[in-house]
Amino acid sequence: MKKLLFIVLCLSLSLTSCREDKKKQEKPKVETEGEVNIETPQGSIKTDKKGNVDITIKDK
Repeated sequence: MKKLLFIVLCLSLSLTSCREDKKKQEKPKVETEGEVNIETPQGSIKTDKKGNVDITIKDK
């Protein structure tokens, strides 16, 4: 019984540490010098200085 409790304790500690590692990962910060607008017959792509991308696909 003590071995089982020890195994459960070890597993819970390892799972907790894995969750902490995932929380520490940061998203990369992207900034552009200007806005980009590309238009094609199939659709368009637009970006802003904050790194947001808007993709529009035209239906046939």
